[in-house]
Amino acid sequence: MNIGEDIGLIVAIVALFLLSGFFSISETGLMACNRYRLKHAASKGNRTANRLLTLLKRPERVLSLVLIGNTLANVVLSSIATFLAIRWWGNIGVAYASIIITIALLFFAETMPKTFAAVRPDPVAYTVAWPLSLLLWICWPFIWLMNTLVSWALLLFRIRVHERQGDHLNMDELRTLVYETGPVVPTKHRDMLMNLLDLERITVEDIMMPRNEIVGVNLEDDWEDTLELILTCQVSRILVYRGSIDKVVGVLNPQHILHVLKDGQFNEKTLLEHLSPPYFVPHTASLLSQLLGFQREKRRYALVVDEYGDIEGSVMLANIFEEVLGKFILDSDAVSEDISPQKDGSFVINASITLRELNKVLQWRLPMKGPKTLSGLIIEKLEDIPRAKMSVKIGSYLIEIMQVKDNRIKTVRVISPAK
Repeated sequence: MNIGEDIGLIVAIVALFLLSGFFSISETGLMACNRYRLKHAASKGNRTANRLLTLLKRPERVLSLVLIGNTLANVVLSSIATFLAIRWWGNIGVAYASIIITIALLFFAETMPKTFAAVRPDPVAYTVAWPLSLLLWICWPFIWLMNTLVSWALLLFRIRVHERQGDHLNMDELRTLVYETGPVVPTKHRDMLMNLLDLERITVEDIMMPRNEIVGVNLEDDWEDTLELILTCQVSRILVYRGSIDKVVGVLNPQHILHVLKDGQFNEKTLLEHLSPPYFVPHTASLLSQLLGFQREKRRYALVVDEYGDIEGSVMLANIFEEVLGKFILDSDAVSEDISPQKDGSFVINASITLRELNKVLQWRLPMKGPKTLSGLIIEKLEDIPRAKMSVKIGSYLIEIMQVKDNRIKTVRVISPAK
């Protein structure tokens, strides 16, 4: 027995174990690293991040290198270990070597390095980037040959290696990414980002002020009544029409006529001179397209119309901002201007509130397919014009109608299920 030769073979076995572990940890680290962090680091001039992105553009080359390196290291390692085992223990050494090498490879060259890389992928990827690049350059002929053979074989299954899906996120994946940022992004910021992403899903019909709540003046009414409404209303836009609200003449901004009102020379002619032309938008327009429409037209107020051209409601630029930033409520104790919590745990609610806002504010799950408002949902459920003191159960929500006026549900009390 040559002790010096045996020590050299043992050192070779340890080196091959380390080499096999290197390829295993490289594969997992490179495939599991955060590509968006890499792109950010690369944009800041990090050369290693740039190198990693180059490697990840053609992952099949890295995988081929890993497979070649791992296979060679494991085969040579097993051969040397078997040779030593036979020298030490005779033919029975083959069985000993097979058992010991298999367990050692699984633990030291596969499980442990891959687990470590899965837990710390980014540091591992930065560490192995340049050694892998060097090995790719050295082994390039073998890698090219293997990739070519694999590409031809995959063509039998009508698969082209270079036609893999890109790493760009779609909107749903981006929402998930924002939602799972955890403590990295403050909750309020995360909510605003989610609201911003939802602008493409929500239509103006979901947030518009309904037709019956639009403040407007009829030019055919008595002028004194019209003047009183203009002086006393607390809105930023007043719709001016003639006869019917569908016959719009224009839109009035009360602030633009303050100087005229002070002079006492305000009349119908003056009113018409201060009107802005109406801006109509379809009820199916998304909030994102409408936001761009407001920017393009340099407007802040639009009338929402249905497919027949009849006015359904109105929407303002501020309504879209509130969808992103949240409602601006002056009373810090209030949940919403339309929602009043009661001591018994119920809520008194303005029935004209949209279901979207109600679900969002109170974290409820009232059905949103169909009617857009709580009033509309109740009428759809009852299939009749309700009366005060009637109750209806929608899902697990018990709703008591408190006030009805002119066939319209004004206020309701809702008892929500215990959370």
